[in-house]
Amino acid sequence: MADISSSVANASSGKNQDPGVTECEKDPPISAVILYPSLGTPLILAPGQTKCSIFLGAAAEARTHFTIDEQTKQAHTIHCATDRHLRLYDIQKKDTTTDTTQGTLFGDGKTFTKAKAAINGWLVGDFAAGALIKNRHGQPFATISTQAAEVYRGLSHVYEIEIDLTQGPFTGIGTDAFKTFAWMVEIDGEHARHQEYQGVTHVEGQDMYIHDFLHNQKNAAANHFARPYEFNLDNFQATGLPAQRTDRLMSWHPVIRGKSDTLKIGHLSDVHVNVRHNALAQSPARVIEDDAAGALADKVGGKVCNSFMALKDLFEQFGKGENRADAIFLTGDLIDFNRNIDPDKAGASIGDQWKNFNVLGKLDDKNLYKRGMDDMLMYSLVRHSYRELTLPVFMTTGNHEAYDVPYGVSPRADSSLSTWSNKMGRMEEMAAGMSPVMPTIKRDGWWFKTSSREEQLADLRKDVEAASEWIEGKANEGIAADHNMTIYEATLAYGPTYGQIYTARNFHADNFDWFSALFTPLSDFVIPYGAKPEDPAGKDAKQVLCGLEWGNGEVYINLSMEKVKGMAGDRIWRQSSSPDAQGSAVLPRATHSINEQQKHILNSAGLYKQNSKAKLLVATHFTIINYNKSPLNAKLSITPFDRVLSEGQVRVVDTPAFNDANFGTCEKNLKWYFDTCVFVDDTRRVNHHLSGHSHRSGLYQPTPEDRPNMLRRANIANGRDPGLHGEQKSSDQHTNFIVSSCGGPIGVQNLYGELNGWTLRPPSGTLLDAQGGAIKQVKTSDPKKNTQPRLCVALDYLAVMSRGDSDIAMPLSFMCSDFKPGQALFSRTVDVTLSDQMTGLACITGMNIWVFVGGRDEETGDAKKAWHRLTPSFSDAPKQLFESSSGGKKRLTFSASDLNVLDSAFRANGGIKIPQAFCEVQLKKPTVAAGQPDWGKDMNFSDSWVFPLEIQFRITGIGAVPSIGRAPGERGEVPDWGWLFKTYRNGPGNSYPDPQKVIKG
Repeated sequence: MADISSSVANASSGKNQDPGVTECEKDPPISAVILYPSLGTPLILAPGQTKCSIFLGAAAEARTHFTIDEQTKQAHTIHCATDRHLRLYDIQKKDTTTDTTQGTLFGDGKTFTKAKAAINGWLVGDFAAGALIKNRHGQPFATISTQAAEVYRGLSHVYEIEIDLTQGPFTGIGTDAFKTFAWMVEIDGEHARHQEYQGVTHVEGQDMYIHDFLHNQKNAAANHFARPYEFNLDNFQATGLPAQRTDRLMSWHPVIRGKSDTLKIGHLSDVHVNVRHNALAQSPARVIEDDAAGALADKVGGKVCNSFMALKDLFEQFGKGENRADAIFLTGDLIDFNRNIDPDKAGASIGDQWKNFNVLGKLDDKNLYKRGMDDMLMYSLVRHSYRELTLPVFMTTGNHEAYDVPYGVSPRADSSLSTWSNKMGRMEEMAAGMSPVMPTIKRDGWWFKTSSREEQLADLRKDVEAASEWIEGKANEGIAADHNMTIYEATLAYGPTYGQIYTARNFHADNFDWFSALFTPLSDFVIPYGAKPEDPAGKDAKQVLCGLEWGNGEVYINLSMEKVKGMAGDRIWRQSSSPDAQGSAVLPRATHSINEQQKHILNSAGLYKQNSKAKLLVATHFTIINYNKSPLNAKLSITPFDRVLSEGQVRVVDTPAFNDANFGTCEKNLKWYFDTCVFVDDTRRVNHHLSGHSHRSGLYQPTPEDRPNMLRRANIANGRDPGLHGEQKSSDQHTNFIVSSCGGPIGVQNLYGELNGWTLRPPSGTLLDAQGGAIKQVKTSDPKKNTQPRLCVALDYLAVMSRGDSDIAMPLSFMCSDFKPGQALFSRTVDVTLSDQMTGLACITGMNIWVFVGGRDEETGDAKKAWHRLTPSFSDAPKQLFESSSGGKKRLTFSASDLNVLDSAFRANGGIKIPQAFCEVQLKKPTVAAGQPDWGKDMNFSDSWVFPLEIQFRITGIGAVPSIGRAPGERGEVPDWGWLFKTYRNGPGNSYPDPQKVIKG
């Protein structure tokens, strides 16, 4: 990347070099980047605040021109450059021409006298990856992200600039609209040649850095979305990309004056903006390809919950009305992955869409898979928040910002050594260049080496058939539910490559560069809202806000790793069992947090609280307390500790440190955090800790338990969900750990085991009144936008997951109850056994059976493609001998006409099996256990629960026996791809492609 600092200097070389009125006139143009405030770390002035500080990163030569006092580090002439280059604009737009040859900010020309009275500055540190930036008093303020140091290469030092807000244009900073700072320079010749800079004479220097970043080699290789302009969010539609505005992607440095002494915080996390939703929404595929099937013939694309639409609704709620917040904290997982399918290129037909969703086959298609679309949507929404909602946004990273490429809509993986995903994972874990298979011995005793790891990885990715094979294990079972779809519906929209995983190592920390370039270069920060910059103690702080990044690593395969050496000197990784109670596959944990720099930031935050008595809020993506499978009312505990082990050793050796109470946490310095920030007196205790990551809302208030000669334990009891238990009150005696659910996808909950963790929840966030203590959930639940959770999806997940989870009972099963072995017709009655769970829910009102009758018309010879709905009566099954009750068993009774249809379907297919059938379970509002919150009121129960059925005669020793039930394995979860192709390859309506051709690309 070009060094913009030298380009700026060269752009005006020769100007203002003659002796003039002041020393300021001799200075060349100064290139600088405003580090704070930024789009993701805004500056909010408290009422009555008269001074503020901003922070700059500048090139090495600036140090000479700023006249640094080596003792105090004061920059005596920094006011000169500030007067020439700093501007204050409306948030709507920055100027494209200005005068940087004299004091333009204060209008004092070549005297710079007004600037000298209003501006002071200090050299406060070096600009470097991971550098801890302190203010002029030596208090930690922020950390420079590793990726920002790469994007803004050429910067050397960091400066704090104190501004007198009673002087010059700064008196215009009000409460009703944002302003933005800008460090303006003359555009250089290289950038002036680009189309987007036509007619521009001056730009913010940072914007040239951003321009170069968007066009750098890495983004070119990832095929970054071509037009670097904001999206127009007016009338955003669920299909395709929106039109673009004329506003370039650029830096913004928002500032506004707050209206109150403490800020109400709107918290959003795990928003997972994903333009693939816009592509999936275009799918014309239907569960039943028959117009007469009513809702079952609706396009499955119309069922997709679009995360961005849900997120925008939540922003609008936080921006106006009764749920108005003063600021938003957005704590990571802004996107799903960096490269994504362009929904405008996905195709209109099922065949084109299925082929284009094939990641292994199409990822290298630069017309199709691009970087930046999701980030640009997120950027456009944040800009909308400042511009139209007057709502500032503080941002931290999550692990998904680092994810590189897409995965299927129901990605598959398990522990079997023979599966494609396992082979991929094992190969990727090997050292570069080594053989990923165990060597064999040649006759002369030397080890024989196969092809290199890189070559075998490339070959493995060509084996698309193996990568697309069905396996029961799921790498992330909840993705379809995130979309508010059953696995069957989601995979029908996506196609037969639904299970593909391109890589097991999708986390690449360098992908945080987009966040660092466009949102904020600060990875961690502490902001004492209302504190006077001249006061080292910050005793006037009204509120202390602290944000911590995810960090540059994650772990989700939770195994002990032991390094040994083979006879040829190759390193072999040997895996053993899970080292802690969270199991072998976990919600990713942050391996680099809480790091030493973050400890300094947290200590600084604690001191501000101690000196000011203000409330202290910490925000992270990773959790500290968060229940996984346990009911929210369960009593759990953890034993935090700080042990960090070297590479190749077991990361964790104390099971109580990581268990069901802190799924998705960080791995470093947990004991330190509890001892320093949680289990301390109120003078330094964190009042509220906001996090997300788990997609499950919860309020937890842990208490300490000291044990003789043992580590302190944190006990948690009586967790609450503000969305179901109602508005909650913060505790003044504890740290309140607030985990918000998804701010875009559908979330989950488990209050008391009602749906075994598959109680689906609307996209939501949390509104926190830190001063008053109120904690309220804000949600968006609209069936027209697919943001109201569908009961049918939750029930289908119970059925699918019960096959591999002994804790989940199969919701219902079928048994033919009226037949004689060898009879010609199917059973007239079928008993449906409901689990105790389903019996208690009492949410089924009836069942229909849909069967396909194929074959050919006897008169015309044309192929028949007819679906028939069977409408058996639905009643309680008769009580059997010795049964105390028949409440858990229902009976379907088929009419004579239904049996005739079944008979026709059998005869058309050889007499043994019906080729395709579905069960349609009609639903009503579920019954909630007495004394429990009514989770059913947020459910959409108007959609029937539809799943594939297998109806056949089984040949036994006593003759043909009728059988009906949900098919095992793949046929019970996903579409029968071959049957769809065979039946609907041509003719009117939808056409389904050959699945093998789709898989092979």
